[in-house]
Amino acid sequence: NQKARDSRRQADIQAIQSALEVYRSQNDQYPDSIEDSVLGSYFTDGRVPTPPDGGVYPYESPYDSSIYRYQLGYALETAGATGIKYVYNP
Repeated sequence: NQKARDSRRQADIQAIQSALEVYRSQNDQYPDSIEDSVLGSYFTDGRVPTPPDGGVYPYESPYDSSIYRYQLGYALETAGATGIKYVYNP
């Protein structure tokens, strides 16, 4: 059902965010991608979570010499949740 898939998406995003923060603490930057070959080792099964309906969560980490940041997107299905949500970490 929609609510269960949305709960999974939110849990996935939290797990990916945690992995991104560990990666940054170890490498002093965010990764260029969240592919399994880059971030998979931060997950017990060696794989970055993917949306329940397939595909990948959109991710971008534009490097700026004065600040590190990333955008990690996901869309919810339930009423009241529209579009893509982006997470910024200045």
